[in-house]
Amino acid sequence: MAFVCLFILNVKAQPLLQYSNTYSYPGTGSEFGISIAADDSGNAYVTGITDANGNNDIITIKYSPNGTKLWEKIYIGTGNDDDKPVKVMTKNNKVYVTGYTYSAATGYDWVTISYNASNGNENWIKTYNDPNNGDDKATDIELDNAGNIYVSGSSYNNTTGKMDALLTKYNSNGNKIRDLTETNPNYNLIVYDFAVNTSSQIIFSYCNAAYSYIISLDSAFNQIGANYFTTTPIVKKIIPYQNYYYALITLPYESTNGIRKIQIGSTISSWYPKQLTSHDDLIIDFDIDASENIYAIYYDTIFNGSTNSFRYAKISSVGSQGDSIYTRIFDPTDQIDRPFKIKVGKQSTPIVYITGNTLKDGKTQNYTVGYNSGTGTALWTLNQSCSSTGDKSMVDLQLDNYNNIYLTGHSNCSGNDDALTVKYCASLPVANAGVDKITCAGIPTQIGGASLPNYIYSWSPAIGLSNAAISNPFASSNATYILTVTSPSGCSSNDTVNVTVNPLPSTPTITQSHDTLFSSVILTGATYNWYKGATNIANTSTSFYKIPSNGAYTLKITNSNGCISTVSNSLNATITGLRNTSSIVSGFELYPNPASENLNINIQSKQNANIHLSIFDVSGKEMFINDIKIIKGETLQKIDVSKFSKGIYVIQLTDEDGITTNKFVIE
Repeated sequence: MAFVCLFILNVKAQPLLQYSNTYSYPGTGSEFGISIAADDSGNAYVTGITDANGNNDIITIKYSPNGTKLWEKIYIGTGNDDDKPVKVMTKNNKVYVTGYTYSAATGYDWVTISYNASNGNENWIKTYNDPNNGDDKATDIELDNAGNIYVSGSSYNNTTGKMDALLTKYNSNGNKIRDLTETNPNYNLIVYDFAVNTSSQIIFSYCNAAYSYIISLDSAFNQIGANYFTTTPIVKKIIPYQNYYYALITLPYESTNGIRKIQIGSTISSWYPKQLTSHDDLIIDFDIDASENIYAIYYDTIFNGSTNSFRYAKISSVGSQGDSIYTRIFDPTDQIDRPFKIKVGKQSTPIVYITGNTLKDGKTQNYTVGYNSGTGTALWTLNQSCSSTGDKSMVDLQLDNYNNIYLTGHSNCSGNDDALTVKYCASLPVANAGVDKITCAGIPTQIGGASLPNYIYSWSPAIGLSNAAISNPFASSNATYILTVTSPSGCSSNDTVNVTVNPLPSTPTITQSHDTLFSSVILTGATYNWYKGATNIANTSTSFYKIPSNGAYTLKITNSNGCISTVSNSLNATITGLRNTSSIVSGFELYPNPASENLNINIQSKQNANIHLSIFDVSGKEMFINDIKIIKGETLQKIDVSKFSKGIYVIQLTDEDGITTNKFVIE
């Protein structure tokens, strides 16, 4: 059955692979996934079979939203023989698995297991064995809004020698509430599907070799109206919709194959669709959107040369015939292809999800396709296949309320049969760690961005963060921070931000020499912020400051990274008896400046005088002193500075009238 490709992929809308996990029980056993369920936190629950103990056993596994296995439970049955699940469901932090188990003493019996979803502990196990130890097999399980459990199946009737159709209702504690048994002395009755609507009404179907019956029941199993029956002996699927239900009633290769709309309790179907193409088309599965549009998958069972098609149709629910609105064909390999599941998403314009398996080059692979339900346009395609030899095939597809995709089946890429579980996220949350930040020690900077309700935020590493579990914490340490954002459905993405924390200057101490204040801390490229009281009076590039008046002085230093020191000591500085400027010394020149060997000091004076010459480093330490005589005009003084360390120095000339200062550099 081949799919004919009629579309262009829309990569932007394509779901992203969250994980693809294979599970192999330790040893040489074979494992197969059969059914999958998901909760709205993004956890997946898979049930399947394993033969690790020598016989088929029921294995149930819980995977976290990112694919980590959280627990596994194996049910070996009372006889440690052939056991098989048929379906898994989850509700209210409980996981329910139903199937059947075999023992030599009682034959096949129903088994229903309730697990605690958090830790996998068994809440209860219920089995059903008919009084004559005949074969009893459960076929389906459903849950209602109140958390009651319904299990259907067939059971041997020793009186008639035939199989009866059974429906059992349990409460959430596993206590049986009631049973329904349908018997026919002439036929074996087989249960295929049943459904429970939002009003806890049950639509229960069973079939024999000649007829199919559908019974409508209230929550107490009282029949509503009359039985619906048809001569087509398979009711493959039932979907409730308001006070109606839709039933896929099918028999291969016959024109009665179709989907019928039936009012609850009615004996008449309001319509069934016209033949989709020919009488050899077989509908495999269908689903309904919130507007009651029908979507079906089917394929042509007749080989027409090399073209055997996997088809998808949108069917109108309006009118008596159920006309097709459009039909699409998908052909990934032009070889044998078979669809098996269709699901309609919960978007405003729903996406229709179709999955199936195809055989190509001697190996089986899986394709999942998304269609725009309004136009039938294919949006994207997903593929699961072995990189070289081996098979990957899926048997179940489920969506959560966020339209994330969950698949289960099996893989033997490694040479062994392993259970395969795959999750695709409909979209990933946007992780915004923010722009890179630079800050100073002791001054936290905010990173990240706004938060969304019910999203989980996690930063790594947590050191230096005010709160590692919010979207926008304050950071106070160097490291690259990684933000992981997880949506309510468990899909996650990452983003990183770099935080640089620059050190603060060392806190300065200020000293006074004559009328000049000196800083104990000297930094290249720094700005020295001098304060008198609370007022900033000067920002200079030098580490000394000649005070203009008496008062309490403090200092802060801003380094080249923009970090500001804590405030220095407060110094009560006073002007000496001399003035800040002299009327005797009109100025002096220093050269070469910078100097390395000798420094020439050319002093201009208005009269002859005696002066005191001092040299200070930037910390205020007096490095050189000398008393000299100057003459009116110019006086040249030469000083050996070859033993001075590199840095900035201050020369101070003090005479009887005042103080004159200048600075030079040693390199």
